[in-house]
Amino acid sequence: MKPQVGLLVLLLSLVLSVVGCGDPADAHRYNSSGVKLFEQGRPEEALAEYNEAIRLDPKFAAAYFNRGQTYFALGHQLEAVRDYTEAIRLNPQHPYVPLAYASRAMSYTLLGNDPEAHQDIGRAVELGYDPRLLLRAIDKLKDQR
Repeated sequence: MKPQVGLLVLLLSLVLSVVGCGDPADAHRYNSSGVKLFEQGRPEEALAEYNEAIRLDPKFAAAYFNRGQTYFALGHQLEAVRDYTEAIRLNPQHPYVPLAYASRAMSYTLLGNDPEAHQDIGRAVELGYDPRLLLRAIDKLKDQR
């Protein structure tokens, strides 16, 4: 796994403390299983669980967000951007949205799309994300490009 995985595990743990869903129980169960697998360092298996959660409930924003985090950790930035975007679209008022914008900014940074990253940084900060934490992460990711 890539070095940024540790940061993502920490961020994912924070998100899990605020992610609640009224979605079907099976989708929620698959999403929770995916989180556990991701935290155990088994991202490919986590993806399968998130995919099933999304199949069962295509409007399950938290599953898209979690799958985006897993794609990010695996280095699949285009897929991560797609999932972060869908999570934001599906539930723009959810408490994880600032983190979704911050995560998408990090993916855009790794893709070399600095204008989009800059927009998402601004949006994340506007929604309450700590700018120092985000800018420090962005700077580290720029060094990895």
